[in-house]
Amino acid sequence: MLNSLVRLTNEPTYNAKNFNKWNYNATKVANMMRAHNCTKGSDGIYTCNGTKVSFLLESTVGNRLRELAFTIFQDQAARAGIQLRNGFIPAGTLFGSHLPEHNFDLAMFTQLVTVDPHYVVSVFSCGLPGNYTEYCNRTATKLLAQSDRELNPVKRLALIAKVGTILGNDVPMIPLFQRPTYFVYKSNISGMVDNPSSQGPSFNAENWSKK
Repeated sequence: MLNSLVRLTNEPTYNAKNFNKWNYNATKVANMMRAHNCTKGSDGIYTCNGTKVSFLLESTVGNRLRELAFTIFQDQAARAGIQLRNGFIPAGTLFGSHLPEHNFDLAMFTQLVTVDPHYVVSVFSCGLPGNYTEYCNRTATKLLAQSDRELNPVKRLALIAKVGTILGNDVPMIPLFQRPTYFVYKSNISGMVDNPSSQGPSFNAENWSKK
């Protein structure tokens, strides 16, 4: 599990503690359901006040990685008494209307990240169009706005790190996994560093040199 919504595992200030406290625990789910007078049906799925605990999980059809991930999530949820239904649809529909219109139960998609942490601002600030979940925490929004005005990179990442802690408590999204990157280069080139963002390894080309 990625465990952070603001930094990748091999980036400065990455903090796995943001999300590693949220472990899979079917017993806790059962206790919560009983506390709310929910009951299990013959299919093993809970019903609360006449409403079945069932969610449509949308993603992009034809993506084998996401399809595999869905089968794992569906099985884990079912063992906890929650139904996840397959809502895989064309990418144009998911990103063209459902996400921007906030018309979905659950959605699984890739968050493209850049070297600059600005991408976090549009995803988690109150009222911005990239905020598909309509998450709004005024403190987080204030910190994100400050990070966009901060020119000192160390101070800027410190602000982003604070937001990461807030998001780990509020859980507007769940960071699932970080896709692996492939880094191949000739051994006589020094200064190359893997970069998992959309910019790739060329982000520090000014530091490359030939031995």
